[in-house]
Amino acid sequence: MAKCKIIPLSTGSFDEAELTQYYYLPDPNSAGVKLKIEYWMFLIDAGNTLILVDTGPGDPETWGRSCHHFYDRTPEQTPVAALNKLGIKPFDIDIIINTHLHWTHCHGNALFPRATIYIQENEITQALNPVMPHAPFYTPVSAGPPWIQTLNRTRIIKGTTKIMDGVTAMIMPSHTLGFQTVLVETFRGPILIAGEMCPFFDNWTGRWRMPHVPSGILQSSLDEYYACFQQIEEINPHYVLPGLDPKVGRQEVYGAQV
Repeated sequence: MAKCKIIPLSTGSFDEAELTQYYYLPDPNSAGVKLKIEYWMFLIDAGNTLILVDTGPGDPETWGRSCHHFYDRTPEQTPVAALNKLGIKPFDIDIIINTHLHWTHCHGNALFPRATIYIQENEITQALNPVMPHAPFYTPVSAGPPWIQTLNRTRIIKGTTKIMDGVTAMIMPSHTLGFQTVLVETFRGPILIAGEMCPFFDNWTGRWRMPHVPSGILQSSLDEYYACFQQIEEINPHYVLPGLDPKVGRQEVYGAQV
């Protein structure tokens, strides 16, 4: 089986996120507490294949202000610039796996012209006609979001799917109904890129006397969400990598050969 390593790359940050959006029913004293979140894009280096899990939000001055909200991004944090630091060009990316189609995770799709893109069927259904409370997180189809622009090279999958040797997209209805995590076989053992199913490390490791804490933004039932947590427990990964925690950046590489 192929052994991979995972490199997290920041594509921007937002300092005014509400804690209650990322933890379901937190301590009552948490109302109004602000968090810094980091928009992570994960590069999976599988040797002869380069995969991106999520591609970051759209440009803050255009997509951010016009359809969503402003956030902070330095020139070095654009997806292409972040990869250039590693000597990787847009044409080098073979595969993109979108955990979901909220604007903060898929707006870089069109930057990688050779990549085959994998999205869950149910996620596309939600993005085309989102339930009203989730509509602000999806870019309106009328605005031509990047995932629409790249449908000609998108493979729509249904359920858990092996993408290649050592990389599996796992359907986990939670943050959205069509949400998928990515299980990666690395030199250190399996690592699950959980994305915004677990926005922060302690959504998985526990907080407020709860062993796992769902995101405050969820579309599945809580029963479905906790079934996903149970599934992760059964996998017992070496790491569960969250989608928004600034602490992800404390390591430059996950799963590399010692």
